[in-house]
Amino acid sequence: LTIILLVQFQLQLVTFAPAAVASPIISSLQLTRTEFGLIMSVLNITIVICQVLGSVLVDRVGLRLGLFSGVALLGIGAAMLLGVHSLTFLIFGRVLQGIGIGVCYPVMGALIMAWFSKREQPYINTVFAAVTFVGIGAALLVTAGLFRWFGGSWRHAVGAYGFSILATALVWLGIGRNRVENASADQTSVAGATARNPSSLSTALAMPVVWTLAIGAFAISWVYNMYFSFVPLFLESGRGMSLASANRLASLLPFSGVAGVIVFGVLATRASWRKHLLWTSCAVVILGSIAFFFGEGGMTKAGLLVAGFGLSGFMPVLNTYIMSLPSMTPSLVAAFVVVVNAAVYLAGFISPLAIGWLSQSSFGLRNTLALFSWIELVAVLMFMRLPAIASVELSEIERTNASAQH
Repeated sequence: LTIILLVQFQLQLVTFAPAAVASPIISSLQLTRTEFGLIMSVLNITIVICQVLGSVLVDRVGLRLGLFSGVALLGIGAAMLLGVHSLTFLIFGRVLQGIGIGVCYPVMGALIMAWFSKREQPYINTVFAAVTFVGIGAALLVTAGLFRWFGGSWRHAVGAYGFSILATALVWLGIGRNRVENASADQTSVAGATARNPSSLSTALAMPVVWTLAIGAFAISWVYNMYFSFVPLFLESGRGMSLASANRLASLLPFSGVAGVIVFGVLATRASWRKHLLWTSCAVVILGSIAFFFGEGGMTKAGLLVAGFGLSGFMPVLNTYIMSLPSMTPSLVAAFVVVVNAAVYLAGFISPLAIGWLSQSSFGLRNTLALFSWIELVAVLMFMRLPAIASVELSEIERTNASAQH
């Protein structure tokens, strides 16, 4: 579990490190906001494509080698940024990072499913999601600190993470295993069966509930990536803050997300509440966005805190919702992760590009961010359509979703 949490923390460091030094990158490479948006978004489209590889690795080579492969590729892609000399080279390094992350996520989802009981999974998913937002906050603060430490070199600030990630890959290769000795017989047999069941992805794609989840996740991810890619730049350019001050204020967003993860994660232990928690978290983001973009002073900080609380809330609930579906296996969870995360990272690809392009017009960055924050309404509507999870059978869930779509 410690290694899984460390990997998740490092994934967030690498993903959002460029956002912490956006203005130095733009100035050094003479980029437009659209081109900077491409730096953030290319990671996501690569993850969309390569998550299928992660699902296949779970089925074919097992969890241990699957996670090692993903983490090693991530570390190499991060370390490459030390030698960045052009936008093309930077994009190549981000693509390699995206391949590594795309492999890691379905493997980690399968590991949690295989190693922990259904009663433990809500708590594990809560901790996992909390680490995600601690990692994002650290990416903003630590990267800004490294930028100063290395004498204003953004290349060293974003590339230094590669060495610790490669060390993590080697540690996992030494201690990782595909199953645990104290797991139940059912869990162990299911985990071992993943290599013999290559049809998990096609099974997931045939289930209507996964498409409802994917559309909602797309809308959430649009706003999520918009916030974490452009809020530091917005505070620096739109509010006249220094780079360090902008990152300190922007860090309220992910750190308040830790509280959101804990609250929503604990509430998600009640199976009948899970669908309602999903759409409630999205409504909270809308309220926070209004205060953040149109308020001043203390209202701006309050808006960041509220928006961050909502942005984080869906994460442990979504994972627990998926894992609580009857008849789920580690390989089927990995397939669900692939489909839902494909939507998440597709939105993550489009969102920074769209924000960067539109914000360059007279419409401005603040109005662009405020406008697109309302996409959360799509997630609210989708999650309201989900069936409540209690003791219903998977076939009933499918029929409920099928009838709702007609």
